[in-house]
Amino acid sequence: MTRKRDQDIQDVMRAEKSRGRKRPRTVEEIKLKRDVQEVYRMFSDSNCTREEFLHAIQALVPTYEARVIQKLLDAWDSHHGKH
Repeated sequence: MTRKRDQDIQDVMRAEKSRGRKRPRTVEEIKLKRDVQEVYRMFSDSNCTREEFLHAIQALVPTYEARVIQKLLDAWDSHHGKH
């Protein structure tokens, strides 16, 4: 019981010490941000093909999220005057 309580106290102290400071970003967060920026760049690029855009979003969005991929493709088609 005291061990759990000590751990809880340490967690609270750690959280209080870091209050007001930015949490360090992880490598995964940085990569995700870059990937999202790349997808946005491709979305805005009139020279980007639908297949290139599809490949980029498939790398970003898990395959089980087919609805999300379809919505992004529909937005791309609408933005680029396709369909």
